[in-house]
Amino acid sequence: MKIQKLALGALLMGTTMGVAQAQTEAGKLLLNGRISYFNTKSESSSIGSIDYPLSTQENNRSVGFTFSPQISFFVANNLALGIATEISTGRNIASYTQFNSTDNTYLYGNSKSTSRGINIGPFVRYYKMIGEKTGFYGQLDGRYQYQSQKTNSNYLGSLNRNDYYETKTTGGAVNLTPGFVYFPSPKVGLELTMGGLSYYKGKTKTRNSSSTQTRLDSDNSGFNANLGIQYLAVGASLHL
Repeated sequence: MKIQKLALGALLMGTTMGVAQAQTEAGKLLLNGRISYFNTKSESSSIGSIDYPLSTQENNRSVGFTFSPQISFFVANNLALGIATEISTGRNIASYTQFNSTDNTYLYGNSKSTSRGINIGPFVRYYKMIGEKTGFYGQLDGRYQYQSQKTNSNYLGSLNRNDYYETKTTGGAVNLTPGFVYFPSPKVGLELTMGGLSYYKGKTKTRNSSSTQTRLDSDNSGFNANLGIQYLAVGASLHL
């Protein structure tokens, strides 16, 4: 009887573990991604003083969209290798009115900027299941990044001028992202992340049509540790 109970317990345990690892076993295809959108508007004003005789009224609106698909293949149980991409686009429109109480002159300005970006690269992801439907994972990826931004500015009033500048940034980044996953069904996973660690190195080129310094090239690099509830992101994955 004891042998039968032990055999039954082992069978049940093996069945539970098999269900827990079914979504992350070798040979599975993993599709996941994230879509984000933002639309913000802000207004601000400042009143001048004797020491600073400029009063300013500003309006700013930003709209953006990001699509981040990923595809990978489980080469071993809990271990997936794949390709990650991210495509982003954005637009910012700003306007302001400035009054100089010293000479009673006005300056009106407005600007419009558009941005586009793409990054792509390989990644590796490892899962550690802690139950039948829940687990943690860590993802390490390397990305090539490209981003461009174009801005047109117009000034009227006490100063009449049109400005145009374009900025292009290229470089590479390495990112480490920890996450949590919950499987409401065998083929669908709900993912939760709260930031990660990253290292970036790249080059920025700026071209300005109206400044005396019409060309500016700069190299930049840095390490970021962005972890916390403010970086909360939710995604979904398909395990086929």
